[in-house]
Amino acid sequence: MRIKDVLKNVIPREKTRYIPTSFDIIGEIAIVEIPEELEEYKEEIGKAILKIHRNVKCVYKRASEVKGEFRLRSYELIAGEEIDETIHKESGVKMKLNVKKVYFSPRLSQERLRIARKVAPGEIIIDLCAGIGSFSLVIAKHAKPKRIYAIDKNPLAFRYLVENIKLNKLQEVIFPFLGDCREVIKELNLKNIADRCILDYPSAPEKLFESVVLASKEKAFAHVYKFVKKEDYEEEVKSFVTYLSEIYSISLEVINVKKCGDISPSKVRVCVDLKIEKKSL
Repeated sequence: MRIKDVLKNVIPREKTRYIPTSFDIIGEIAIVEIPEELEEYKEEIGKAILKIHRNVKCVYKRASEVKGEFRLRSYELIAGEEIDETIHKESGVKMKLNVKKVYFSPRLSQERLRIARKVAPGEIIIDLCAGIGSFSLVIAKHAKPKRIYAIDKNPLAFRYLVENIKLNKLQEVIFPFLGDCREVIKELNLKNIADRCILDYPSAPEKLFESVVLASKEKAFAHVYKFVKKEDYEEEVKSFVTYLSEIYSISLEVINVKKCGDISPSKVRVCVDLKIEKKSL
């Protein structure tokens, strides 16, 4: 059953084209974008989601854009009971989180699995903006890395990161660290040890790419996420990689550019898969 079917006698026919056809489900929580044209019907839309998805107990409307250093957004309860903390299941792992206090996107589930399948046995991985550990957990579950260093500076996200490592019994594989990734790498002597780095900070990855350079071995791989314009994004990626290569005096080969979902009508998130070869440190 579709939301449109549930709401066919509630929302006027001329407005049915605005009814959302997709939304995020995180554990017991659904998060939906309500277009301005249907603002007065937001509660009915929320109730329709509850009716269709029996496992969902809470429906939030997105009330702001993602903003701030920790990439958070505001939400408005439109149906069900108010739940902030939940356990989300993905690719065989459990992820506990508070949707209002930490960043998490269920839309990247297949992307996380894609990265996990690239990891060779025995690799050392550094997850530079680990959040609650979503990439690290999936990689540890589906690959055989030697060790994953997961770093995040949001204290609450870090708390969930530690809890999720224990929840999935991955203490011998994932090692969590709280702090700015650049400082953690320097202070804990994690320089030049990574076979693979993950940099999921798409709003400004160039600001943190120094950490990739510091952490990577002489030859390594990196997966860098970035928001780019939909039109001619290949050229934007090319300029971005050229800039990084020149700034840090390293060789960067683009292996693949993977689209990871629309961010707005004009922007898309991409993952740039890179092969790194250091010229000098």
